[in-house]
Amino acid sequence: MLIRHPLHFPPDTRVAALLVPDRGWNVDLIKEEFCSLDSESILGVKLHEGESDSWLWDFRWRSKAPPRVITFAWRCAFNALPVGTRLQKRGVRLDDGCSSCGHPDEDVLHVLFRCSLARLVWAIPGLAWGTIECSRTSVEEWFREVSSATI
Repeated sequence: MLIRHPLHFPPDTRVAALLVPDRGWNVDLIKEEFCSLDSESILGVKLHEGESDSWLWDFRWRSKAPPRVITFAWRCAFNALPVGTRLQKRGVRLDDGCSSCGHPDEDVLHVLFRCSLARLVWAIPGLAWGTIECSRTSVEEWFREVSSATI
């Protein structure tokens, strides 16, 4: 999605300039400053509600990791990887289970932490993120642990 830059904003304007504090998008300003196609695209972006994902936004904007790593982390945290359970929900017919170990539920947690192949990767010397336990309930939990750990 390519959005044209509005004429009345400096080039370094941030998204915050398009928000009404504690209420969301400034609809009138967006419709005034952007063409109808762009304003529809902007207003279609769901804003996060509350602080539950602010850690991820901080990671996104402050990380010095390569863009592809940041994008992958983002997609993991929001369960947006094309894993078996997600694809099946979208109507894609797949063979049963994980192609590496045969586990019946191939979700993001399985692919990253629970699969026997993933566990072998995490066991490689030099990965200083400690023991990867299968007890995690979300990718978010792991990211929070890793981002707060001192390595």
